[in-house]
Amino acid sequence: MLVRPLSAQSIAPLSSRPQAASAGQTQESVPVDQAELGRPQPPSASSLAKSGQATATNALGVSLSGPASVVLAQLGVRTLETVDNPRVRAQVANIYLDQIATLTSEPEAAAKAAAVTAHTSPQASGAGAAYLTTLRDIALSQSESVPGHGFDLSNLNPAVAPQQDYYQHINGGWLAKNPIPNDQVRWGRFNELREASTRIQKQILEEYAGRTDAPKGSVEQKLGDFYASAMDTASIEAAGLSPVQPLLDRISSIQNAADVQATLTELHRTGNGAAFGFGSVTDYHDSTMNIAGAYQGGLGLPGKNYYEDQGEKADQLRAAYLEHLGKVFELLGDDSATASSKAGRVMALETRLANASLTKAEMRDPANLYHIMNRDELQALTPNFNWNGYLSGLGLESLETVNMATPRFFEQLDRELSETPVEDWKAYLQVRLVDGAAGFLPARFDEESFNFFGKVLSGAQGRKPRDQRMADSTANHLSMSLGRAYVERTFPPESKARCEEMIENIRGALGEHIRSFDWMSPETKSQALDKLANVGVKVGYPDEWPDESDIPVERGVYGQNVMSIRAWAARKDLAEIGQPVDKAAWHMSPAMVNAYYSPQNNEIVFPAAILQPPFFDAQADDAINYGGIGMVIGHEFTHGFDDNGSKFDAEGDLRNWWTEADREEFMSRAGVIKAQADSYEVEPGLRLNGNLVLGEALADVGGVTLALTAYQNSLKGKPFGPKLDGFTPEQRFFMGFGQVWANNQRPEATRQQVQTDPHPVVEFRINQTLKNLPAFAAAYAVEPGQPMALPETERAQLW
Repeated sequence: MLVRPLSAQSIAPLSSRPQAASAGQTQESVPVDQAELGRPQPPSASSLAKSGQATATNALGVSLSGPASVVLAQLGVRTLETVDNPRVRAQVANIYLDQIATLTSEPEAAAKAAAVTAHTSPQASGAGAAYLTTLRDIALSQSESVPGHGFDLSNLNPAVAPQQDYYQHINGGWLAKNPIPNDQVRWGRFNELREASTRIQKQILEEYAGRTDAPKGSVEQKLGDFYASAMDTASIEAAGLSPVQPLLDRISSIQNAADVQATLTELHRTGNGAAFGFGSVTDYHDSTMNIAGAYQGGLGLPGKNYYEDQGEKADQLRAAYLEHLGKVFELLGDDSATASSKAGRVMALETRLANASLTKAEMRDPANLYHIMNRDELQALTPNFNWNGYLSGLGLESLETVNMATPRFFEQLDRELSETPVEDWKAYLQVRLVDGAAGFLPARFDEESFNFFGKVLSGAQGRKPRDQRMADSTANHLSMSLGRAYVERTFPPESKARCEEMIENIRGALGEHIRSFDWMSPETKSQALDKLANVGVKVGYPDEWPDESDIPVERGVYGQNVMSIRAWAARKDLAEIGQPVDKAAWHMSPAMVNAYYSPQNNEIVFPAAILQPPFFDAQADDAINYGGIGMVIGHEFTHGFDDNGSKFDAEGDLRNWWTEADREEFMSRAGVIKAQADSYEVEPGLRLNGNLVLGEALADVGGVTLALTAYQNSLKGKPFGPKLDGFTPEQRFFMGFGQVWANNQRPEATRQQVQTDPHPVVEFRINQTLKNLPAFAAAYAVEPGQPMALPETERAQLW
């Protein structure tokens, strides 16, 4: 199935700060815009504070002791627990903080209270969480400290203050202890967990490969035979090019443009990509149906900018790619002069295709990718391409329409079919086929592919052992079969239940925030709350495992197994065109350390493999888990309401459910994060692309914000203290968030990420995200002018 990059994102400028109340006075609540959709007007902040004191006193017991600031702070926390509107919560908390700030006999508490209100106004996004953080800090000031679990204190770098660089403070010790292995281009907590998952999967595969009596078609037979064939290097060498030889022969027989098209059809029919992508996609305007989609593609380098960028590094990379292409042709039997000539012509063809392609950022916008055309319109767009013949060759004789996602690219492809010499097309198809098959061909092809794509492009210095690579290959080709075996051995029901509880708590937190927005109209809020209520949830593994018994796998030649599975997957994908969408299907293996939001299914999915430490630790306190997996949950929820996800409604259809004014305000607020990303310099001369990373950056801010709200809600009525490892609950929350992003990465991989990946670099994901959260500044007493500080007028004001 073709995957279209769709992210979720948003964030905002800020209202002016009201005049602070004078010492000893309280501040009345500003009337709240009725996001509550017809609910009664909330009481004023002062009346809530007064009525809340009785509730708070009962909750704490009649005998309150200790400094007045501690008593007032405890009363304030208990009062805030009765308020579910974040904006009203801030206004109520402001009253308690103002009172504490006037207690000159307790200067430390007074300074904390005064600082948080001085740096964050009650109307600011996140003010309620920040004020509550400070009140709890004061309330816990005399609590004892006990050892905690879930964060290794040796991973800290105490030489770097949290107010200077939180990423280095929280992860500096881990980074120093965990250099990048030679066979990796990056090494982080994600990699640790992925390696742990791979080890378990490899154990399963070695066990199954040792059996020869597994029933034909069973999970054990397929996994065991595939892995055994992948480890049989002698058979791979003996087979040579035989797995792809029929297609190479087909390419060699090309005589004219019609043959080029017929060969493209055969490559696509057998699951081997070249020139462009074609397959089943969900209809943007009817999320219940699969339609046919045609997309740009066919490039050997990661994206169009690799062909177009100027500068010494870009020139060096293109020169290395040319050298690689030439070596592939030499491995296929050409002399060096012929190989060099072919490489140049392939590079020229790919460059012209790249010039007509959309950028990675442009591909994020679904409006750029929806152009339904019937056969006559297709033929008019590309008169040199025989769509009737192509579709018939794929078994789609009755197909009437196609979503021509990238028309400009196909217009250029059409010109190439008439203007590019047939010999150039033959060379292009040869190298695209062999590059795509190098991993299962003899070692000389595999090593050449790694030398360029692994070493030059990504910065790897060595390769993983073959058993690990082949375990990864099995996971890629038989993902659900291996995922099923993985889950049976690793994932207890209790983990699923606890994660599902956190999901619902965070759903509730997002609902609180939406209802409190003063910039969103009741009409849009109603639609947003409806979408939120309809977000589906999948945790751990499918309720029903897909039937993959007809996947053809034999204990034979590894390359033949891969080619057979590719053809099987292509047939399955093409058969889904015109059929209803299977809403129960998973599009990620349960053994994968990742998570996703699907805008067209309006669902969030959390595979079993990510529900492990440091993301989720059954032995850790809730603060660590809400900062880890809770942040991931909030991140995926936020994707449903970011700059792209927000374009899809509760049913998953591309439809504008916003008022025009609300949408404009939303994008204005989101623009704050875009500007922050655009100005972030990764290395001299290389900045993040705000349009590319906007969705993920917004989801990071939203994810942490929502997880913190849900965590603070979960503390309702719980005792004050003790502190764990000497840290407050909110500090522990941010520690749980920070530790999951620890990551050492090679410069080559970083440059590739910045140019192609919608996810920002990890330093941005921690430091810049937290700068936008006043609760972080409150938790660590960040002062104006310090590196981790951001003035209120420059913070994102959305979630």
